[in-house]
Amino acid sequence: MVLDELLLRPRDGAAMVPVASATAAAGLGLVGDRSAARHSPRQVLVTSRAVLAQHDLTARDVRANLVVAGEVDALPSGTVLRFGGVRIRLTLPCEVCHRLDRVRPGLARALAGRRGVLGRVLDDGALAAGQVVVVERRTMPALDDDWRARVVDIVRHVPRGQVVTTTRLVAIAGVQVTYCRALPAVLRRAAPDVAVHRVIPADLRRLPPDQRQRLAGDGVDLDQLAAAAWDGASYFAASEA
Repeated sequence: MVLDELLLRPRDGAAMVPVASATAAAGLGLVGDRSAARHSPRQVLVTSRAVLAQHDLTARDVRANLVVAGEVDALPSGTVLRFGGVRIRLTLPCEVCHRLDRVRPGLARALAGRRGVLGRVLDDGALAAGQVVVVERRTMPALDDDWRARVVDIVRHVPRGQVVTTTRLVAIAGVQVTYCRALPAVLRRAAPDVAVHRVIPADLRRLPPDQRQRLAGDGVDLDQLAAAAWDGASYFAASEA
């Protein structure tokens, strides 16, 4: 495989901007790209040129960061790709969304399972068109295909004395904020040893008294929420060291 094209999205609502090269930051993503975030499995989107050509699309249409001449959709979660001196850990298939139908009616259905693969940046370095892309023999832990299972696994990693908001939790799981509505049902079904009381709403006025008491027992001071808030970066960093 070869890296064919690079694009960055500087902010929400902005178009993807083609660039000749990009700077990769380990654990963060691509410098200057809106998706760069230490707690996210969605730092970059890698898409196959052949898929774009098949559907007469550009990288901007699917919001791809890295377009490669080669097949990526079949690569499993945990696969590590090397772009020169920069490794990228593939995390999740990129789901299709209704925005694609604004590009062309029916495109979301047509691209199901073929939009590309999301990933996390593992090394500092430079990316540039023309780099050979190597699939490394070493793999990393795969993320569960079921977002509900990912949520429960993430909650298991929230340290005692810390909390995670529902909005940050779904971001770590790699799904949209609209999934927050389904979180209560998911957490109710979690095993008894999962500390679901460490998941709090963004609006603390909605926090039930019994949950406040359990958090107090954990040593959480909700009046000092910034100190108690878990950012989730360690969830990925532990397996990427």
